[in-house]
Amino acid sequence: MPKQNKVPNEIFFQIGQLLDLRNLAQCALVSRAWNAVFSPMIWSNIALGPSSRIIENITQERIANKAHHVKHLILEGDSSPQQFEFIIQCFHLQTISFHRTTPYYYDSNDNGKRETRRQCFKPWKISCRQIFKQNRRTLRSLKLHDCVLPTGEYCGQRSTWSPFLSLVRFSRSVLTTLRLVNSIIPPGPHLEAFWTICEQLEILELREVHFEMTSVPKAERAAMALAEGYHNNLGRRHQVVRRRFPCLKELTLWRSGPYNPLAQLEQIIRCAPRLKSLIWRCTRQSWFPYYRFIYLITGDVGYYRQPTPKQRLHCIPLEPCAGPCWPDLGSLTITDLWFSSYFKPVDCVPIIRAMKRLHKLDVPLEHMSCDMFIHMFTQHSLTITDIDWRRADMDMIPGWFDTIMSCPNLKRFAVNNIHAYDLIQPHKEWKFLHRLEEFMAPISIDPSGYNPPRTRPLTEAEIDEQYSLIFSLLAKMRALKVLDVSPGNTQIYCARWHLLTLPLKLDKGLRQLSELKNLECFRFKGPQNMGREEVYWIIQNWKMLQTLEGGLLARNRSRYIERPNVWDCALAQILNRHRISTPNSIYHPNYIRKNGGVDWSEPCDHDYFKGDSMIEPDINTLDLDLFN
Repeated sequence: MPKQNKVPNEIFFQIGQLLDLRNLAQCALVSRAWNAVFSPMIWSNIALGPSSRIIENITQERIANKAHHVKHLILEGDSSPQQFEFIIQCFHLQTISFHRTTPYYYDSNDNGKRETRRQCFKPWKISCRQIFKQNRRTLRSLKLHDCVLPTGEYCGQRSTWSPFLSLVRFSRSVLTTLRLVNSIIPPGPHLEAFWTICEQLEILELREVHFEMTSVPKAERAAMALAEGYHNNLGRRHQVVRRRFPCLKELTLWRSGPYNPLAQLEQIIRCAPRLKSLIWRCTRQSWFPYYRFIYLITGDVGYYRQPTPKQRLHCIPLEPCAGPCWPDLGSLTITDLWFSSYFKPVDCVPIIRAMKRLHKLDVPLEHMSCDMFIHMFTQHSLTITDIDWRRADMDMIPGWFDTIMSCPNLKRFAVNNIHAYDLIQPHKEWKFLHRLEEFMAPISIDPSGYNPPRTRPLTEAEIDEQYSLIFSLLAKMRALKVLDVSPGNTQIYCARWHLLTLPLKLDKGLRQLSELKNLECFRFKGPQNMGREEVYWIIQNWKMLQTLEGGLLARNRSRYIERPNVWDCALAQILNRHRISTPNSIYHPNYIRKNGGVDWSEPCDHDYFKGDSMIEPDINTLDLDLFN
């Protein structure tokens, strides 16, 4: 027999990246050669939690054989000694995520002394220290989400900085990504360790993290002392340029530290000179330093204004800057401001001019001005990849949708409303629709003739024709992963009670979306008269679909007025059986349970289902006539 050529492992590796966990497990059972190739891919991502019985059901020999393949680890919920015994045997971890993790010796009902708690937490701390020590050369990403990591003193449900002192003690750490959610960094050595780790970070995410930002690290104290002595001899005011985040490129700051935006701006954001992406969420009651922020991002002296004494930081004086602080900034997102805290379009124009390569600009705007729109798309039309203007009024700018669709690198598009006549005009041809990955915009039709102005209302045939044209346009976006047509909040005047949303019916044009093979999430809002035919069509055509959000209503549900949610729950069960989740929906079991409906995942012996007026639906033998 001729000798067969072996397939290189690189080809198997590329094939494995395109498969899910179930298909990888099936491929690993084909032969020993395939098992040797696909087994590391199966064990590379491990998620452990209270409902996970992976570690308890396998032997120690199997653990020793598979632990070296683990690269990405997620630990959720209460931990156990068996889980940490498995984690300690992992020496090549690249990402670690603790999600609401409590020590396995932690007792919430313990009312003993502090020394007793320290003795209980000691084995857990030693395990954490060993994990960080043996993975210090490979660990690049670390995430803590609402953990209980005490330092000998009970701190409620907020995490502290105890185990991460080991990251500073051990040299040659390659950590570049740090994400903290709902945490506390106490002062002293814990905060010093935080500032030391931040010197090498490239991605930092702080969500509701409380720490004292005014404390100066030891590395800055010597520089401040030298600068103060030098400038005092010259009779000048000293200024120290802080570089606490010299390598930071992406920063997410959500209500962290003191809730003063000026302190966050001066102590964190300004100290990152290489910043490329900024997501900043401020509190509603705090004062936002508009002109200070515009001055730092543009370097224009005309925007330099000192704040009032009540808003000023007393510890560090606000010094002028010599040019833009973030020359590489390309993505800016500022959210959660009150109605009196809107950016003016006139102030956004210098920000757009100062950015060299703008990818995303999402700031709270009352309306979009023509001057701002022209500057954005004449200077950055080739670099814009993300547009999210769901809080701005776009109707005052003529031809705005055509200009946006002409951007060649656009990947994400989100606005508060799109009229159907902007999409279905026959002379409009957009070449880059096939590159869109996320389309989030409610598409509305006004049959009354209000918008656009018409002499007569639309007929049923004309409305159905517009539905078909809209579906044919959406069918061209073959790279879509997220499709959201749910109406959002808008401040523009329109006959909202007359607008028609996009119907999810096969006879209205839903069949044209069969080419959206990469669709993972589909959102809509409001009740839709969808039957079992549409549900089965979605399951058969959208193989990658994972989330379906909206309100599904079974047809002819009026005959079951007393318990109409029964049939909606049956549709949800069909979707959940095929691994399609239904969160934030009226047919979700949690919603139905709260509103007096029936959850068919649990047995029910209510009198409604014993009479002839209501029959318990079986998702395997449901009559098609019930949905028609």
